[in-house]
Amino acid sequence: MRIKLDEKWSRKLAQLPETSMGSQHVDIFLRGNRVIRDVPVFNAEECQSPEEFDPTDIVDLQLHSR
Repeated sequence: MRIKLDEKWSRKLAQLPETSMGSQHVDIFLRGNRVIRDVPVFNAEECQSPEEFDPTDIVDLQLHSR
């Protein structure tokens, strides 16, 4: 499922290095202590999430470390 990120998170990701050409793999921290790990984000704007969530529930994004 493709989910468009709010501009706040796009700006943050634009400051971080790419994981691969044009994309980053991130851990998405949501309200309610939910975390979705290793989610690809394309062009710092759109993520390919394995589960649905409301983008306004994001409290932080961090680069996924393998």
